[in-house]
Amino acid sequence: MKTNLGLVKSEPIKTFSFSIKEPYKEKIIGKGIYTGGTVVTLPNFVGKNMEEAINFGNKYDININVSYVTTADSNFQVGQISSQDIHDQTDIIYVKELNIKVVNQVITPSDPSTETVDCSLEENKEHPSCLLPNFVGKNISEFITWENKYKTYSIQIIKIEIAEDNSEYDATKAGQVIYQSKEAGTSIFDLLEDTLEIKYIKPITESSEDTENNETGDNNNEDESQEEISMNEEP
Repeated sequence: MKTNLGLVKSEPIKTFSFSIKEPYKEKIIGKGIYTGGTVVTLPNFVGKNMEEAINFGNKYDININVSYVTTADSNFQVGQISSQDIHDQTDIIYVKELNIKVVNQVITPSDPSTETVDCSLEENKEHPSCLLPNFVGKNISEFITWENKYKTYSIQIIKIEIAEDNSEYDATKAGQVIYQSKEAGTSIFDLLEDTLEIKYIKPITESSEDTENNETGDNNNEDESQEEISMNEEP
């Protein structure tokens, strides 16, 4: 700068030395090995005890902010850190404070089959308990159990029993649901004020079996009587 302003007289370099046997290498500023201090980076405290993060903060003058959470993740124990807001491996010269969440309670997830959920709320429309199952091929008793569970909701349910005189009757499917008007997975929320139709094959009851057995017995008695009459008529 002073040379450019004419404050200092420039002294041109008039001599230099080199060897023709050595290839010329241009000097690149910044390239090469330099010695210096060790870079300290932020550790990953997730899964570690809170005291470990606090001790680290005290050592490197980092303010540690702690908040407590409840978790259903069985991988954590009370007193362990579940999250931190700055990624690990960050140079601590850029870290002035660190927010961590510490587990103060681990709960056991509830069983969805016994969990009570209000399916009339739109916020719960995608909840597994609020979706219509596929009853086709299932026994009608399973549908009735489901119906009783959700009977407080304003869903109009029509159950149609297919009897023996109906062309849709299939004795091999007695007691089974053969049709439901709404697709499986339909939200109960979307069924409110709507109609759900169920068709099922009439179950075989004990009285029906007794009647069938009695009819079979009567036919056998008639055959025996006719056989006795034929024998008596022989000369």
